[in-house]
Amino acid sequence: MLYDLGNQDAWTALLAKVPPSAESESEIWRFRGLLKEKTGDWAGAAQDYRRALNRNPYVMASHYRLAMVEERLGHRDVAVEHRKKADHLREARGELRAAFSELITAEEARENQKASNPDLPTSMRRLASVCETLGWARLAEAWNKLADSS
Repeated sequence: MLYDLGNQDAWTALLAKVPPSAESESEIWRFRGLLKEKTGDWAGAAQDYRRALNRNPYVMASHYRLAMVEERLGHRDVAVEHRKKADHLREARGELRAAFSELITAEEARENQKASNPDLPTSMRRLASVCETLGWARLAEAWNKLADSS
């Protein structure tokens, strides 16, 4: 919220108070990178975004910010790679809604026919695939198990 409000002094003070136990949190490193961007420390920002992505490689915003910083540093190949990853995650988020709608439609068709519907397991596997892309391994596993038992 402090970042969105533009209150850089309060934001800086708050980040300085982050306990050591939060060092493993991806978002802490992303916010540190944003702060370094604001001060023009491009190399430091890139390092923090890499730390964020090491902790969670499925955060679209971290890939996007790293791409922007790498572009400023003149590392065009690295920037393109992270921009593609950000785009891939954005597309998966969009596909999530479509996959879930497809699943609901398949389930409704099964209920109306009072019989098995071959589209239901296929819809579950599509949803599992999207979950996997987004880094939601446990959900993907659950959807695949449901598909196997349908």
